[in-house]
Amino acid sequence: RFQAVEYVGAAAGIKIAAPHLEEAVAGMPLQVAKSEEEAAAIYKKFVRELKEVLISKDSKGVIVKSDSIGALEALTTLLKNINIPVRRALIGEVSKNDIVEARQISKTDSFLGVVFAFNVNIPKEVREFAENEGIKVFRSDIIYTLFEEYQKWKIAKEEELKAEEI
Repeated sequence: RFQAVEYVGAAAGIKIAAPHLEEAVAGMPLQVAKSEEEAAAIYKKFVRELKEVLISKDSKGVIVKSDSIGALEALTTLLKNINIPVRRALIGEVSKNDIVEARQISKTDSFLGVVFAFNVNIPKEVREFAENEGIKVFRSDIIYTLFEEYQKWKIAKEEELKAEEI
């Protein structure tokens, strides 16, 4: 049913049988190690690359969740280019912890206390928790849609704040 091959090009469908695949991260490169020393060197390289993408640096900024490393890199780069700081960027579905962290950020900057969710699930209880906490979660399978929705929301919120001042 499956054919063993020596080489596979980009975007090819493959099936991998190996131990600990549940620990694999979507979008990361695949490499084969022929010795324990080579595996350790590859592991160190992966960890270094992963740390560059999985951000937790700014004291205030948006929370970003994505389904893969490549999408996470694209999202954080685009946010940086439009001067939106990123507090944390991780792979995986949106969690209650993300909402709690966004709520903390929103106490000092309501425009940054939000979550960007690209191509990931938001469990029903997390959606409800976000609504109850007043935290906006922008979710889309199209990266630019996230930014468009955020910009529209930000403009509406700014107008709302101006109206309250009057």
